[in-house]
Amino acid sequence: MMKWTETIDIDAAADEVFDAMLDQDRVMAWSAWPEATGFTCSVEGDGRSPGSEIIFRDKKGTIQGRQRITTIEGRRVQNQLQNRGPLGRTMTPTVTFEATPLDEHRSRAALEFEADVPLPAGLRHLVRAGMSRWARRLHIKDLEMLKGHVESRHRAAGQ
Repeated sequence: MMKWTETIDIDAAADEVFDAMLDQDRVMAWSAWPEATGFTCSVEGDGRSPGSEIIFRDKKGTIQGRQRITTIEGRRVQNQLQNRGPLGRTMTPTVTFEATPLDEHRSRAALEFEADVPLPAGLRHLVRAGMSRWARRLHIKDLEMLKGHVESRHRAAGQ
C-alpha cells in the first residue's frame, strides 16, 4: 500500500483554498498532473458535487483515467481515481484534499493519497518504490501550484 499526507500553508482563508480544491475546473488550472502526463482533461457534471469527475485523455483522445468526487464533508473533498497503472492494470487510488484554517487569513492545505498496486508481491514492491517517488513529487508540486494559484487570485482581488 502506498499512503502519505503532504501539507502546505497558504496565505488565504480556508474557504478560498477549499473552493480551489473542490471545483474540478479550478483543479485543472493548478494541477501538475496534466503537464506531467501529457493528458488533456475535461469535467463531466457540475464539477463541484459527488459524481462529478475529471476525465483524462491521451493525445489520441483515448480515456486513460477518471477522478470522481465521492464525498464532501466540511472543507474536505475525497476523490476516487480510476486509471491505467503499471502493465495496464487498473488502479483506484484515493486523493483527499482538506483546507484547515490557521487564522482568519491563512490556512493549511493537506493532500492525502492512498493506493494499492495490483501486481504480484515481488513486482508490486519494485513498481511501488518507483511510483511512490514519482507520484509523491507530483503531489508536492500540486500543493505548491495550489498555493500559487490561490495566493495570486487572493492578491488580484486585493485581499
